[in-house]
Amino acid sequence: MELHYWEKQLILYTKNHFERIDYDKDLKYFPAELYGLHPEQVELYNMLGMVVRLYQKLIDNGHIPFTLERFISENFRRAFRENNKHEISHKHILRQILAEISLIHVLDDKGKRIFELGEIDEKLNNKIKLEIEKRLENTL
Repeated sequence: MELHYWEKQLILYTKNHFERIDYDKDLKYFPAELYGLHPEQVELYNMLGMVVRLYQKLIDNGHIPFTLERFISENFRRAFRENNKHEISHKHILRQILAEISLIHVLDDKGKRIFELGEIDEKLNNKIKLEIEKRLENTL
């Protein structure tokens, strides 16, 4: 299975290779880079589209076991833990998908590499770090 550059970057991100993980603030940078947009131009459907396509590819190639029953029940559990309600939002779905992507194996049982993910994109990592610094300056 071939992974595209930004799919690899997204996997690295879910596996904590970047400076921080804050899905609500960071995810917009991935489709912005992929589609050549400014982060302010990124809409929810851009982020969901990129994440769902990778998720489906990993399911289709046997890297993520999927059952609709488990997916829905996990989302309801997450929603109830987070807001004490049985209401699922796009954030619950997105977080569930990203959590499952983060658990994929990069090596097989014998230690052979399944995916060659490479290194994190330093330009992207620096954009995320710069946003962190801007927020810190604004809070002082």
